[in-house]
Amino acid sequence: MRYVASIGHETAKHFCTYVRELIWESVRTSEFPELPSRQKCIWLTKGEDNLHYWIERLGRPAEQITVFKVLPDGRMHTTSETHLSGDAESYLESVEKSRRYWRGEIDNPLHQEILFEGTMLVESKVSI
Repeated sequence: MRYVASIGHETAKHFCTYVRELIWESVRTSEFPELPSRQKCIWLTKGEDNLHYWIERLGRPAEQITVFKVLPDGRMHTTSETHLSGDAESYLESVEKSRRYWRGEIDNPLHQEILFEGTMLVESKVSI
């Protein structure tokens, strides 16, 4: 029975994430269409502290992660992951958090994320 509850919990978490992304993409396309889509972008980091924050956040050993220094050419949006919705918030709360995210409000520079759509030149592999 515990196994079934675990599967149900994981399914619910994935569904919440899916719904959040649908809400956020809807807000982006209607209010911030010039910004890159979370559904089509690649995430970049800026600075060593931000890089190490994200490596730790990924929850994988550093030796399993390959990092490159790149020269991007395209659309970028710098914002904060702190606006990402929780599991138990209303639709209106999610929409407001989405707007803060798309406006690029950053409380803690360490938690910033950069969304990028376009082309890039790989300059070098980075040792981490």
